Amino acid sequence: MRDKFVTWGELDGTRRLFAFELDAEDARITRRVVPAAASTDELMQTILNAWNNHATMTYPADTAKDVIGLTTTGTIVPEGASVDDKVRVASAEREWPFEVVSARLRKQFRDELEEIQDVVHGLEKFEESVFERLKGTWNKVQQELNNKVIRYEHTQGLRKLSDELFAKLKVLRRGKDKEVRSASKELRKTLRTKLVALQGELEAKKDLRGLFNRLKSLQQEINKAQLSRDDRHALRKQIDELFKATKSEIDATGADAGALSQQRERLEKRLQGLEHAIKRMKHSLHRDNQDIFYENKRVQRAGNQLAEQLGAAKLAMLGQKSESKQTKLDDMLATEADLRKRLDKLVKREEKAIAKKQAAAQQKAQAVAVASSDEGAVTPTRQRSSMRVPRQLIADAATAVALPDALTREEPAESVELEAAETASEDSPSEQR
Repeated sequence: MRDKFVTWGELDGTRRLFAFELDAEDARITRRVVPAAASTDELMQTILNAWNNHATMTYPADTAKDVIGLTTTGTIVPEGASVDDKVRVASAEREWPFEVVSARLRKQFRDELEEIQDVVHGLEKFEESVFERLKGTWNKVQQELNNKVIRYEHTQGLRKLSDELFAKLKVLRRGKDKEVRSASKELRKTLRTKLVALQGELEAKKDLRGLFNRLKSLQQEINKAQLSRDDRHALRKQIDELFKATKSEIDATGADAGALSQQRERLEKRLQGLEHAIKRMKHSLHRDNQDIFYENKRVQRAGNQLAEQLGAAKLAMLGQKSESKQTKLDDMLATEADLRKRLDKLVKREEKAIAKKQAAAQQKAQAVAVASSDEGAVTPTRQRSSMRVPRQLIADAATAVALPDALTREEPAESVELEAAETASEDSPSEQR
């Protein structure tokens, strides 16, 4: 919708040109009625050309001009006049109030951006607060544009100014980023050293639960440290992997059995205290209900109107008190049910952790027993195999050389073996010629 238009119409029985121009910032309409003698199609085209070229238009003499305030009710057509383009007039009366709102928003955002511009031009180094302020202002412009409260044409000048300010801040931020990267490099080395130390603790598999808590402390330290985006991302990735490995080791070995037992004990104590409180609340509620019952009887037996009124007032008070206690009791019972569910889950986790811990301890004990038995075992030595000579062969040899009978008698196995060994050495090829 344009903020100005011209149309033919009638006033005092004559055909005339009517021109309407909106001043959106002041919410005013400049209305002109050209004299009948000067009203021509050529003049109408001249007016349109001047508006399109943003030129100053000089109207004929005796052109009636008045300024009226823009309202959401009434018409912009002069009293007693009628126009041909009623659709254009109706559109202007309907849409120009939104033009006014859009123009005022544009002025408001323009003022905010100009204030930020003064701050940005005075900066010597990047400041995050100024950047966030500029970003917040531009986000408000975008939101009003999306809601179609501000016109797209009204945001063009705002966009140009905000782009210039963002460009200036980005130049300043590059200088700060360079300083941050230099400091971040040294800080990353320190944090990396701590990560390596915790990795060694995980490999040693000692105090895994304490290691998990130390990892959480280191994670908070990394989150608060003045690190560059790349360094922070790399450290977070490493500590996440270490968290997963530690959690997996804790689940596999049941190292969190002790911590789960402590949680279970605390939860059981809390449940015991809650059960006592519920018991007391039920007893108190029972007494209030009894008081209501007896007060009802007393009111029914009352013989005068005053006693009935006093009884009714007391019953109302007792009823409110009883309802309040019942509400508290319902909340306590709901809390008790929730705690019991949590306790059941915790007990199951504790049982699994204890079973895994016992299995790991048993496996370790078996490994130690196997190692000790391997160290105490003696490797059997290989006995020397001696060549045994048949007794018949000895007897035949003794007969051939006419040896005494004493030599042919049975000899102990050791003697026979010794003689056979000596005979073998005498008959060896190295001594034969």
